[in-house]
Amino acid sequence: MKPIIPRFSIDQWVLTACSLFSLAVGSWAVWGETAIATLRVPLPALAGTELEFEPVDIETSRQATVSWPEPAGDRVGDDWAFDVFTPPVIFYNRQTGKFSISRPQEAPSESRADEIPFGLIVLVIEPELYRLQLVGYAGGGDEPWGIFQNEITGEGVVARAGDRFEDLGLVVRSLDVRREDTIVPESMPLREIVAVAGVWDERAETSVRLSSAGRRWTDTPTVTLRAMKTGEERTLKAGESWQIGEDRYEVLAVSVEVDRVEIRKILPDGTDEIRTLGPKTAEPSHFDADTTFGTP
Repeated sequence: MKPIIPRFSIDQWVLTACSLFSLAVGSWAVWGETAIATLRVPLPALAGTELEFEPVDIETSRQATVSWPEPAGDRVGDDWAFDVFTPPVIFYNRQTGKFSISRPQEAPSESRADEIPFGLIVLVIEPELYRLQLVGYAGGGDEPWGIFQNEITGEGVVARAGDRFEDLGLVVRSLDVRREDTIVPESMPLREIVAVAGVWDERAETSVRLSSAGRRWTDTPTVTLRAMKTGEERTLKAGESWQIGEDRYEVLAVSVEVDRVEIRKILPDGTDEIRTLGPKTAEPSHFDADTTFGTP
């Protein structure tokens, strides 16, 4: 008679394997705990007298007493009256790199602003002529002569290509006589024979084109001012200043396009006022060939 061998399903095999694995893990944990217990050394017991502490009261209500000295008088006098809401006015001078302080002053109302004289009148705002002008020519061919005008001295000078104006820092590099169309405002272009010079500006390190068809202007316009107190007149550019009595005026910006100049007035106490002024009579700007307009 053959022995009967039981057949197990897959689930029974998996269940048997899990049971064996759990038994192995449990046996390994018991063995680990036994090994650790054999290595454990008991801590020694503390012996000796007990420590005694004495409580100390900490004073928490102690307050320091500070005696403030009486305020000493300052050098500005008693007429200085400013607080949190009326602080002094501080100004910075870009030229000296120092700060100045002035007493707070109540700003004038809009109705009184125009009544306070600024001290200057703007006469005219116009572009500045270049220091050398080409006004004509003589001869022709490959080596024509150019007729130049020194705007600094007002002298007329005849020169060719390669000549140098020592006092002006200019060198004539090229000089040609050609036919060109000259733009005339409100008219048709006019074709005529003109002289054209290429000039090297040693001061600005740039090339400048001069033409006998019109004047050459710089990109730094000027403003002509008149002092109301003395009647003196002076022509200035942006960045220049004018001292009139105790007041100093600084030209901040000059614009030909809008005929306006921005001027700062600095009083002896350090306060200043900036106004934008224009000429009393608006005149048309100059429009010539090679005209350049700009603001600094």
